[in-house]
Amino acid sequence: MSSKYRVICKHEPHSVISEQYRKLRTSIDYSSFNKELKVINVTSTFPQEGKTFTVLNLAQVYAQTHQKVLIVDLDLRKPKINRSYGLSNTGGVSDYILNEHAISKNIQHVDEYLDVLVAGTKVPFPAEVLVSKKMKNKNN
Repeated sequence: MSSKYRVICKHEPHSVISEQYRKLRTSIDYSSFNKELKVINVTSTFPQEGKTFTVLNLAQVYAQTHQKVLIVDLDLRKPKINRSYGLSNTGGVSDYILNEHAISKNIQHVDEYLDVLVAGTKVPFPAEVLVSKKMKNKNN
């Protein structure tokens, strides 16, 4: 695993970086204090701004509070979440959209409170996959 994608909050839970992610978690929780928070979307304008690192560590600090976390890797161009945990990148989001199989069978278990749905097999036109009817269907 590349140190670039090391889950600091898991390996160094008392570090300054881990404390900053716990503060971020608290800020997110307080920003929605009267609503149940179900989805956190991490995005940015440019590559290499820290999205993967933030997702990995924020997910970890939520999991450390015994909240069930599912990371969904929607970077269909350059998926990285699978590499961070040493997971296979097959059977993920793109494979679900393009094939007919249950998405629940493709969720990979990382630890007691943390699961991952990888991006899946690379596709030639990721944007079309992400805006497909199947992706929008809430009943799947």
